[in-house]
Amino acid sequence: MKKSAILCTLLFSLLLTACGAPAEEEAIKETSYQVLDADEAEVCVISDQAAVEEMNELINSFTSGEATPQGEEPIKPLYTYILWQETTALAGEDPAAERELLEVMRVSVQKDSDRVLLEILPDSMEAVADLAAEWVEDADAIRGFLSFCYDAPPETAAALRNPEGFS
Repeated sequence: MKKSAILCTLLFSLLLTACGAPAEEEAIKETSYQVLDADEAEVCVISDQAAVEEMNELINSFTSGEATPQGEEPIKPLYTYILWQETTALAGEDPAAERELLEVMRVSVQKDSDRVLLEILPDSMEAVADLAAEWVEDADAIRGFLSFCYDAPPETAAALRNPEGFS
């Protein structure tokens, strides 16, 4: 499982960088977290970049640990945090122009457990989506490969159970 933790950390780091932009013109990708409750109703949107950075650090704090299998019983989320990120500005495109938002990742926390599910969505990374299309006919099969469960520290899980604390 150590390999899956390294893979998850690497994928999460790649998702949060402006890959492909020259260093002198590196574009800042606008990111936000949409928070859904157990019924998938929107609770809030975390769009202040300082709060987004706080969320990213919180997620990094447990993804460096060991990932474990989800097991037979699926995670029943109390809250799900969806990371939305702008697409990368391609060469020749105006970096200030509005770009499409992609759903990149989901982080779900449970009510009575510190177990957290992190799902990296293959459609958010073109190369992974293309690879998934080659490997499997069923896109859900690759999604399972990009799902990681963590036993988060109690204070981290408590923070995730309080989405209003970020907005």
